[in-house]
Amino acid sequence: MATATINGKRDVVLTRWRNNAVVTVSSTIHGKGVATTAKPWSKAQKQHSQVPVPTSIQLYNANMGGTDRMDQNINAYRIGIRGKK
Repeated sequence: MATATINGKRDVVLTRWRNNAVVTVSSTIHGKGVATTAKPWSKAQKQHSQVPVPTSIQLYNANMGGTDRMDQNINAYRIGIRGKK
């Protein structure tokens, strides 16, 4: 995690999380605090391990389903627009 101050007013917390894909989230509300822990499978150790999950990533994962559904609907119901030549 990295923090930056903009105009001396508010800190921006940048969080990069690697699960199946790399996700970068920026937040001015959620700080560096860790909300919960996750239990991913480790191939090297061949067991579950405890990994701390930042608050911003937990909220991103909780609300990501709506974004996926929106992308699915846009691709399924795209309106064809043809320009006049």
